[in-house]
Amino acid sequence: MTSYANELPTCMFMASELQADGRLKSWKEFSPDEIKERGVLVGKQDIRHLKKFAIKYWVNHIETVLAKHNVKPEEINYVIPHLSSMLFYDKLNNEFLTRKIALTKEKWFVNLPSVGNIGSAAIYVALEELIKTKEIKRGDKILLLVPESGRFSYGTVLLTSE
Repeated sequence: MTSYANELPTCMFMASELQADGRLKSWKEFSPDEIKERGVLVGKQDIRHLKKFAIKYWVNHIETVLAKHNVKPEEINYVIPHLSSMLFYDKLNNEFLTRKIALTKEKWFVNLPSVGNIGSAAIYVALEELIKTKEIKRGDKILLLVPESGRFSYGTVLLTSE
C-alpha cells in the first residue's frame, strides 16, 4: 500500500465544498439553507486532479513495489487492475507502454463491462471470475492492482497459484 495523500490534493470529498484556494470548507461553516441549496452533503470528485495524477501515481506505486520485492513484470501471468471506469483502460495501458513495463492489457483480466463498478468487492469478484474462466496453472503469478482516488492511495497484491 502506498498513499500519496501527503503529496497530492484531495480528489474526492463529501460534506464540504472545495474553495478556489484548494481548501475544503466544512459543512459546519454553512447555514442549513446553504447546505441544501449548494448540495454540500453530496459526495463529489474533482476530476481535474484525477486526470492529472491518478494513472501517473498508480504506475509510480507499481514500479516501486515491484522493485522493492524484486519482481519482474515479465514473470507475471495475469494482471487484474481495478478500473472504476473504462475511461482508464487505455490510459493505464498507455502508461505501461510509455514506461516499457510488461504489464500491458494482453495480461489483463477486466470484467468491468459485464459486472460494473462494484467498489471494494470488485477485485475479489474479478479474481474469482479469472480463476473460474481461465486455465490457471501451478506457479502462475496474478497481480492485483487497486487504486483509491479519494486521496490517491494504491494497493498491490501478488498471488502465486498452487
